[in-house]
Amino acid sequence: MTAKRIVLAAFAILFSIGCLTASAGGWSVATIDRLPDTVAVNQPVSVGFTVLAHGRTPVKDEKISAYAVNRKTGTTVEFTGRQLKAGSFEVELNFPEAGRWRWVISCYGSHPMPDIRVEADTASELRTHSAATRGERLFIAKGCVRCHQNDRLDYRGRPAGIDGPDLTRYRADRDFISRWLKDPAATRNNALMPDLDLSEQEIDALVAYLNSGPVDSPD
Repeated sequence: MTAKRIVLAAFAILFSIGCLTASAGGWSVATIDRLPDTVAVNQPVSVGFTVLAHGRTPVKDEKISAYAVNRKTGTTVEFTGRQLKAGSFEVELNFPEAGRWRWVISCYGSHPMPDIRVEADTASELRTHSAATRGERLFIAKGCVRCHQNDRLDYRGRPAGIDGPDLTRYRADRDFISRWLKDPAATRNNALMPDLDLSEQEIDALVAYLNSGPVDSPD
């Protein structure tokens, strides 16, 4: 087995640990505070995130870490995070080489995150994403994939038995989705979805992504 295959196998094991945790009833949702689109080599970037057990209760876990692998070279790195308060954490990412990096947060289970593009240096032109593409990345980074089926994404970390509406083919009025994402409880009295404290820009991106799919909506 090549080194790269060993690395990918290790990541598969890490992802499976998260699935086992979920199947045992200990599932959680990790929500990134601010998603970095592109970073530069050897330029540390701090990423804050919230972890809620069963999507509701702030968790306490002193063993916080993140793991990343360069999809082309197989290089791996581990980052140690810290707890700021119950449910609130921070990890500093610092990538040693350019490329597309796959990464996962390990905290009360494993939480795969959107790939990060690492440029060779700060002089490189940092890439920007369209609203829909950014919304797709936020759909993962904000934990939407933990509760909602979405076959447009290659994601395997959804806990068994967590049955939020299937959003694979969902489209709806822009104003309604915006109100819903801004304050679910104010939009519907029996809303189970938590308030993700999304910015207006994040809401716009998620609306663009959801409405970029097929035209039919679920019943």
